[in-house]
Amino acid sequence: MKHFGYLVCALFLLFFLTGCWRYADDNISSSGVFPEETSNPTTSLEEISAPTVTSTEEPWQTEPVSYSGATWQDVYRQIILSDPRNYLAVELSPEINMENRQLYLGVHDYDCDGTPELIIGDSWAAAVFTYADGQAEKLADLCITDTVWCINGLHARGNSISVHCDGAGGGDFVNFGFWDGEYVLGIYTGLSNAYDPPLINGKTGTIDQMNRIYSIDYASYSEDDLKEMVHLVREGNGWTIHLPSGEIVTLDESADFDRFLWE
Repeated sequence: MKHFGYLVCALFLLFFLTGCWRYADDNISSSGVFPEETSNPTTSLEEISAPTVTSTEEPWQTEPVSYSGATWQDVYRQIILSDPRNYLAVELSPEINMENRQLYLGVHDYDCDGTPELIIGDSWAAAVFTYADGQAEKLADLCITDTVWCINGLHARGNSISVHCDGAGGGDFVNFGFWDGEYVLGIYTGLSNAYDPPLINGKTGTIDQMNRIYSIDYASYSEDDLKEMVHLVREGNGWTIHLPSGEIVTLDESADFDRFLWE
C-alpha cells in the first residue's frame, strides 16, 4: 500500500513538471529568449488611436509660398485670393471665411519704377509686396511678430504707411515708406510706457527717423489718410471686391487695379 502511494506521488510530480516545461516552451520566442513583458495588454483601440487635432491647433502656413506670373496683375490677384496665413507673419484665427472676408487692399508705386507695390492685410496684420523677375517679393511685414498684435488703424499718404495697435498703456507703430532711394521700415513700441528706441531697418534709431517715415502723433493724422477695408466675395465661379464707395470690381484678368490705387 505504501509502495502504491509512492507510485501515485511520482506520477503526479512527472505530470506537473511536464506541464511547466510546456508552458515555458510556449512562451519562448523564435530567437530562443523569453519575450519582454508587455505593459497594459488590455489597452483598447480607442486609447491607442491618433489624437484629434481641433481647428484651433492647426498652424498657419509656415512654408514659403511662391506667387509667379507673366504680369504683376496676375501675381497680385493670386495673393489677394490666397489664404492670408500663406503670406502674413502673425498667427491668425483659424476661423477664416475664405469666400467672404474683409481686407486692406491698395497699390502704390513707392519707388516710381512703373510697377506699383501691393499693400494687403486684415485686422491681424498686413504686408507689402513688389513684383520683380516674374514673381512676388515681400518687402515688409506690417506687424510686430513677438508681441500680441492687431491692427487698430492703417493710414497711408504719399510714400508712407503707418499701422498701429492700441492698448491701455499706449500704442505700437509700424511705419513703412520709401526715402532717399531705399525702402524704410520703422518699428516703435509705446505700450506700457516702454518707450524703447525705435528700430529703423532693424537697427536702433530715433523718434525723428520714425516720424520722418510717418508721424506717430495721432493729432497729426488726417481722416482722409485712414484706409478702410474692402469686401472680397466669391460669387458663383468668380470673385468681386466691394469698395467702401459702393463700387464693385470683378477680380478677373481684366480687373482695373487703378480702383485700388492709394495716392
